Amino acid sequence: MTDALAVPGLDSNLTPVLNLELPKSKLRSLWGNIASCLLEIVKPTFPLIGSLVKVDGSFYIAARPLTQNMSSMTQLAHIPPSILPLESKTFATADEWYGALANMHLAQLIFQHNDLVSSEDDCRNMYINTTICYL
Repeated sequence: MTDALAVPGLDSNLTPVLNLELPKSKLRSLWGNIASCLLEIVKPTFPLIGSLVKVDGSFYIAARPLTQNMSSMTQLAHIPPSILPLESKTFATADEWYGALANMHLAQLIFQHNDLVSSEDDCRNMYINTTICYL
């Protein structure tokens, strides 16, 4: 990698210097390869879907996931927090999490009345999309 990025022809005993004449396409390719390697090395795996909690320097999944939409539902749409999953709830599968998301979207249709939909067709489309996710 150093050879590919360095100015050619410099003394190999000296600290390499980035070749500023490298085409951007080559730089993107090289850094893309490095990024792919790093992502493979540090790819975290977790047994549950949820939010990370740090305990004694280690990270665990111990709380529900928190999305921007969940925050907006309670802050902007005045939807009761009791509609959201319990704060300690985690999800074992993507299907379980998607089901919870669908329930929250249905709750949004029920509780948020102003400016949620622009027309009857818009409301129907939102309901159908949410129902499809729920299946």
